[in-house]
Amino acid sequence: MIHTIPEEFILHSALYKNIEIKAYQTFGFISSETLASTIINFQAREQNTIVADLYSQILRKVTR
Repeated sequence: MIHTIPEEFILHSALYKNIEIKAYQTFGFISSETLASTIINFQAREQNTIVADLYSQILRKVTR
């Protein structure tokens, strides 16, 4: 993974907020499992390498 954002900003990023919204819309609640599932789904469809790296970084953060 080459592209990252500073650790302290991950959970405040617009990308993370969009993941939270989609997880809530899909599952009706937010947990580390629903976030991980949503991220994996987004990541599988992502064509942009930079955004895919950011999804990987967020996934590591929410599954710790």
